Amino acid sequence: MSVEFSRMREFENQRVRMVFDDGLETVATLLSAVEDTDGDHHLIYENVEWANDPREFATAHDSSVYAEGASLISIDAAEPNWKVAIELHDSELFAIDPSGSDYGCVVLDAYVHRTQGEPGWSPGEGGVQTVRMTFSNMRVEGVIGELPAYLYDSSLRIGTEIHTNMVAFPARHDAPIRFEMMLGEDARTVVVYGDALTILADHGFRSVEHYDGHERPAT
Repeated sequence: MSVEFSRMREFENQRVRMVFDDGLETVATLLSAVEDTDGDHHLIYENVEWANDPREFATAHDSSVYAEGASLISIDAAEPNWKVAIELHDSELFAIDPSGSDYGCVVLDAYVHRTQGEPGWSPGEGGVQTVRMTFSNMRVEGVIGELPAYLYDSSLRIGTEIHTNMVAFPARHDAPIRFEMMLGEDARTVVVYGDALTILADHGFRSVEHYDGHERPAT
């Protein structure tokens, strides 16, 4: 059953979580909900922060999106605007799926920091979340072996930038990607390459602990 038009209007110019009848879920800013002369309803939203479909995030991240109001089955205010990052060395690799088409994915049971400040440094929450890293033109080197497996050491290179621990998400990167992981007690190394990368949560955040934060070391 679609959402009442009056409820859509309540959330104009707000950050919202929307669910559509085709299964799409997204967090974005709802710009407007309008009714045309035939009584049909229409939505325009922008600033897509998260979506359960990488294609939605890739195409809508920097542009406005139109949707038919009749397709909207749920709308609520979004959670606080957390800054979120994966802590790689406390995460676990669930799966590597080089699908053989244009895309492949890496799925992590990730340890996640979320905070109103800077992940890894500012006070906030630490918890667990399933995160999907989708690579375009994905290539894999090394022996994957038995999974799941802990990431004992890893680094993510995005273009010329190298991230050795904290990786912000949701995110879309249109640059050459190299993700190196040292896995399991046998310290086997797997490297995943791609031409672009989308990082999205697959499931909700499960809080584990409060994180007090600490000061950055002097440089």
